[in-house]
Amino acid sequence: MEHKELCNCVTDPKHSKSLFLRKNQAILHNAEKIFCGELPHESNFPAHICAPCERRLNNAIQFKNVITETQKALAENVRTKRCVDLSPTVVQPTKVRAAGSSRRRSIDFNVSTTDDTQSASPNILGTPVLVDASSYVLNHANKELIEVARRGNPSVLRQRSFDGLSSETWMAELINEMKTRCPMAHQILSGLLENSIYPEKRNPALCLIYGIIMFLKCHELSKIQRINSVLLIQGQASVNVIAELNKYGFCLELKMKYNILNDIGNHFLDRAAELVKSGHRFVYVLDNIDWEEKAHDMRQDVQNRSVHAVATSIVFNRVPEKDLPNSGPQKNLHHCNVDDLVIVNDEDTKKIRARYRAIIAKLLFEHFPAFEMFKQYTPQVTECAYAKEMSTRSEVITMPVVMKDEKKYAECVDVLDQLEKWTHEIYSAAGLCSPESESSKEITPVITAHSRPDQPASHVPPAATESDPLHGVKIPCNGDQLTRVRFAGAKDLRAGCHSPKQ
Repeated sequence: MEHKELCNCVTDPKHSKSLFLRKNQAILHNAEKIFCGELPHESNFPAHICAPCERRLNNAIQFKNVITETQKALAENVRTKRCVDLSPTVVQPTKVRAAGSSRRRSIDFNVSTTDDTQSASPNILGTPVLVDASSYVLNHANKELIEVARRGNPSVLRQRSFDGLSSETWMAELINEMKTRCPMAHQILSGLLENSIYPEKRNPALCLIYGIIMFLKCHELSKIQRINSVLLIQGQASVNVIAELNKYGFCLELKMKYNILNDIGNHFLDRAAELVKSGHRFVYVLDNIDWEEKAHDMRQDVQNRSVHAVATSIVFNRVPEKDLPNSGPQKNLHHCNVDDLVIVNDEDTKKIRARYRAIIAKLLFEHFPAFEMFKQYTPQVTECAYAKEMSTRSEVITMPVVMKDEKKYAECVDVLDQLEKWTHEIYSAAGLCSPESESSKEITPVITAHSRPDQPASHVPPAATESDPLHGVKIPCNGDQLTRVRFAGAKDLRAGCHSPKQ
């Protein structure tokens, strides 16, 4: 001991390690674990350890860790017999066995310190009071959540329609619902999160936890799950990712994807019917989508294939057409000078510059907040005959993608049939079209005018009949030049047919 070693195995200090050096902090930490306290760093106490004792110390620490992990596994997997006085979650005191018992004794490293041992009795006696208080709080919070889940006073989580999913204030409404209708649950969840977290980060986590709890209580409270499902679908998440997240209540099942998309599509049709009923006219905008599916193992019967589809959208005109003349062209292009039509005078130049200034100012105000001080001096509306209409956003409604190839006339005809079907649904919902009769399904109007050599009867209006449910309805189909030519040819193909089947 004259060399201040913990053991007398090695008498030379060169073959031992000092416990209080910075590089030997791990050895000191293990020694304090065995000592169950902090080792004093004084001159009268040993401060060195030899290599054999270091090896024995490491073995003891590893053995202690194995015993601790085994006890944790047994506590999680083995059920405890439920008693009347104490809850099974309360740590039971160690039973005293007989001195001559042949039963093997277990090693328990969950040894409390002296202060904990002295205060064990009052803690055990006071535990039922704490358990009763916590059970009361949980029961009260559970009753609040059950009341929120009732249909009489619907929760914000029941707003599963498109308007509810697209609302920008749903998170604030959900936080307000938690504060007013279930304050106990809100206090518990808020207490589990740190108060130092910003509301921008804290509120989404709080709403997600609350939404998962309510969804597990009632599957109709699935607003957050539907929003997450839409985000996963938009992000092209794999089937396995959606299936795994559904197990945790984060999103809906994969098969519910089509129901959500159908609900969104029905909302778009309802919106289109409202606009048509209010007097707006619309056009179809078409474009082709092409992609290639590559085979993983290419064989003679398994090759890369090209997939084609047609994307469709409805664009409503902001300027009403009912007040515009439709009798014919204002001038005959064969007898007018084009230079006189496109000439720009000084007044037109001033108006063009003013419009350019307004457009550039909007871009500056949007992307550079420092220019906000000049917003009050800049006109926000373009001066024109329809300034009010042009200041509003265009109504663009996305329609389903039609899996047809527009390079084939037969499939272009199918696309035109689908457009006619959508038009009939919109006008029927708006109350501007009579239900389709059986006769209209068999006979279509025949174009009686003469055909042009380049595009026979493509731009000639058909002779409408009273049996046509869309009598007098004309919907333009816009797109690039190639799409317009292809669909004009498909219209020619149907010009001489007497029924849709032909």
